[in-house]
Amino acid sequence: MKTTNTNLLDYSNIDILDMCYFLNYKAELNSNEYLKKFNPLLISKVEMYEYIKFKTDNFILIKFNLVIDEIRSYVFDYMDFYKLEKVNGKFVNKYAKDYKVDFSIKYDEPYKYICRTLELNKGLMVNSQQIVEFIMIAEDLYKEHCESKPAPEPKNKPKLNQLQTKLSDIQRGKLFDLLVLHKFIPETDKEGFIWAFGGVNANYTSYSTEWLEPKAKNLAVYLIDKLCYNPTASTHFWAIGKRIFSNAKGMRSQKNVYLGNGKQNKPNDPARGKPKGYLLIDEIISEAQK
Repeated sequence: MKTTNTNLLDYSNIDILDMCYFLNYKAELNSNEYLKKFNPLLISKVEMYEYIKFKTDNFILIKFNLVIDEIRSYVFDYMDFYKLEKVNGKFVNKYAKDYKVDFSIKYDEPYKYICRTLELNKGLMVNSQQIVEFIMIAEDLYKEHCESKPAPEPKNKPKLNQLQTKLSDIQRGKLFDLLVLHKFIPETDKEGFIWAFGGVNANYTSYSTEWLEPKAKNLAVYLIDKLCYNPTASTHFWAIGKRIFSNAKGMRSQKNVYLGNGKQNKPNDPARGKPKGYLLIDEIISEAQK
């Protein structure tokens, strides 16, 4: 089925993350060459509505759950914020590297997360108001069509801020001890760490720590990638990982960077596509799994 809007966009040719990048005026950051010839400022609210309607097959619950999760993952893991700075006598939007975040905002509240982040950081801004409008429309439609008839919860589904791993609680405890031993994380709240990596503990609904090796935050990404990567998972684990290791931002981007390491090496080179220092993380995981 091929559907087009008045801006001549072929909805079937645009996935959700590509549309989010496009509406945030960052089409150059995705691989969808098709979108780069269009102007995101010309996309109306009606067209945003029609796009969501098409992608959810007229607001079917199971499909809308996938769409709204992709939108949430964009906001919490991919979306950048900016500050206006004067460069060579002209004011330009500059990518903001450090800003305050309210970790009490739930994963199912992307619009609230944006507003709260802007509120906490004077002068911070989004790149384009179009993406904010799109998120508001998506949230309103989801509440209207889906929240009154929630999907059944899978048995033993991990909590919102938990990573899914195949480790036992004993193995998760060993992982914590080894990461502390090698000075990757502080020796605080072991029970919270065990819960965050999929353990059972009714006392926790969230957990946050820091990755103590500032020049090797990509190893936190590699750790999560090795333990948790599941392309079919509905919960976006990069967003959860960023909440667990609060100072390791841009996890998906950091993975993309180290995936390019050693491209000139032979395909069977074990270091190809991995960050510097990966062997230690491999050893830690292997020891924890014993």
